[in-house]
Amino acid sequence: MEDAQSSVRSQQDSADTMRSVLQEIRDFRDEHKVDLNKLKEEIKGDMISELEDMKQEIYQKLSANSALNQADETRLKEAEERIDEAETVNMAMSDALIKSMKEQRAMQGKLVDLEGRSRRNNMRIYGVPEEKEGNSMSDFVDQLLKTEGALPDTNLQIQHVHRAVARKPEKNAPPRPQRFGAVPGDGASPPDQYMAARRRE
Repeated sequence: MEDAQSSVRSQQDSADTMRSVLQEIRDFRDEHKVDLNKLKEEIKGDMISELEDMKQEIYQKLSANSALNQADETRLKEAEERIDEAETVNMAMSDALIKSMKEQRAMQGKLVDLEGRSRRNNMRIYGVPEEKEGNSMSDFVDQLLKTEGALPDTNLQIQHVHRAVARKPEKNAPPRPQRFGAVPGDGASPPDQYMAARRRE
């Protein structure tokens, strides 16, 4: 019987102990509930603040990158425009150069032709004594060709006439040749007319 009572008493003590522990836990929880809520709110606030700071930093970096990208795009556009302008100028210069080269070739061809014509219309007269021509060398040459050169009916338009460029010879030395250029009236060059007249003799 004592054992039964002892057992009941032991169970009651255990129950009392359990109730006491539960009460202490409740008291602890009630005491620290406000602190836990406050801690939770502080942690939550800190996290929100950090997230806001992070978001702001990311936004600033994105804005800076966007500004850099915009500046790069502007520079790229300017570079493309300059390249286009340079290509346009280069094409214009190439066209002008090609045109100039064509004109130069044409002018060179004309110059060669004119030089050839000029040479064909030039003659030299040898053996005329120095100062024989008098005051007008062109009149002298014209008269000489009509009388001695078998070109009496030729209307030579003498453009220039002069002695060969050299020092005046001594008395007994051969005279300098006379050179003249003329434009014939009938289209044939003076040398051709002269040779044709000589063949007819």
